[in-house]
Amino acid sequence: MSNSWLSATKAIESLKLKSNLNITHSNLKKLCISQACNAYINCDGADGTEQGTSRKVLATGNQRINNPEKIQRQTLSYVDRPSQEILIIGNEILLSGWVLDLETTHTENKNASECQWSIHASKNTYAVVFKSSEIDALAKTPALLDGLLEQSEYISKSANYPEDERQMDTKVIAELKEALAAEREARQELEKKLVLETDTPKTAHLLTIAGLLELLVMDGNRPHYDQGIVATAIDAKGWWGASESTVTKLFAAANAAAIEAEKKTKAKAEARDAIAKKRPVS
Repeated sequence: MSNSWLSATKAIESLKLKSNLNITHSNLKKLCISQACNAYINCDGADGTEQGTSRKVLATGNQRINNPEKIQRQTLSYVDRPSQEILIIGNEILLSGWVLDLETTHTENKNASECQWSIHASKNTYAVVFKSSEIDALAKTPALLDGLLEQSEYISKSANYPEDERQMDTKVIAELKEALAAEREARQELEKKLVLETDTPKTAHLLTIAGLLELLVMDGNRPHYDQGIVATAIDAKGWWGASESTVTKLFAAANAAAIEAEKKTKAKAEARDAIAKKRPVS
């Protein structure tokens, strides 16, 4: 399952195409506010403070918006083409995602953590983006999406209604939320499995090979390396995904694979020798 990041406009186009429902930027914002759809920003490198502590953190990659009610619609006007509507956020931004501890100087895995945090006061305005897999999950259940749109509309308006005018069936709301939670949980488990099986090992393997090539080919001094020194040297480069512990585990897996390969090679050689000995001499 591939994943990509979509602008609000692209997310709406995808929802319209796959669900045959008329979705607008206003609808999408309301879906985010009602927690039916996650919204994100790309704030890689932005600094802030962990909520509940004074720990200073640095963002890595895209982060999920925890207060989507702060999302705003904005229209961009152009001279030579039609205006475009987008979703943005720029004030009191609360986020969840992977961050680095600014009090440490290394970017090892042990210094990275997932937390809730807030961006420091900034003049930056961020365009809201959406995860393609989450948009696809919504689009694949048009009946559920239609119900969620009604629910989000109700949530956005109900605060202004007298209690006796709130006609939304609470049982329907509960069922919609339960169905969405089940879909979201299944999707998250699939995404975790995808990351574990593809992204992380592939990156770590490539970085380990790159580090070995640099140490063995490009290093003019070329000191004597053992496995521990190599792992430490690659770790010192500060490459994300290639910490000393990760490289050490890869070396252990590589050694086990080499031993197994050697056994198979030896067994094949012995089998060939046995066959050769049984052949009649011409």
